Amino acid sequence: MRKYTYYLLALVVVVAAVYALLAFLPSEVKAYLETRYIQVAIAIAVGVLAIEYLAKVIMQYAKKIGTEALLIRNVVLVIGYVVLAIVVVSVLGVGGVPLLASATFSGLIIGLGMQPVLANFFAGLIILTTGFLKPGKKVRIASASIP
Repeated sequence: MRKYTYYLLALVVVVAAVYALLAFLPSEVKAYLETRYIQVAIAIAVGVLAIEYLAKVIMQYAKKIGTEALLIRNVVLVIGYVVLAIVVVSVLGVGGVPLLASATFSGLIIGLGMQPVLANFFAGLIILTTGFLKPGKKVRIASASIP
């Protein structure tokens, strides 16, 4: 846990020092540091370290509850990375409409691609929840003869 603390502290100090020294730097270096790509790199670095540190701290406190601690850690990681992606996209200047359109298109493609898998998944859930078939029960599978 201390490793993430030192990394995060060092990164914050470096970023603060760079932005504090912008007044003393030449205009070419200043223009380079003020570009969006450098801001995105800084946002990603700070975001990843902060998310990993937060997940590690939550894992330390959640160890008392058992295996559910991993679930809590994973939820924190997923939510953190989604928020980080939104921050990076906003720093790049992408508006909400293109983001919503791309998310809709991606969801449509993933949904159509996952259709057979999801059909088998929900069929298995129905079989398990109805109680018609139980583990250890003999099943006879009949197929139509193909001429």
